[in-house]
Amino acid sequence: MTQSEKIVAALEKAGDYGVTNVTLNRIAFRYSARLAELRKEGHQISTLYIAPGLFRYVLHKEAK
Repeated sequence: MTQSEKIVAALEKAGDYGVTNVTLNRIAFRYSARLAELRKEGHQISTLYIAPGLFRYVLHKEAK
């Protein structure tokens, strides 16, 4: 499983709660590059500011 696949899996599992940058850093040191790749592929990922240095990322599913 690639780092991008692991990140998508973590985001899907977390649902609307999302995943913090601390957790993503455990999956991939350069998680921000993986998120950029995923966004370029069409994944809708929002970033929520929590506190200085702490962010939460949420994957949004398209309505079917």
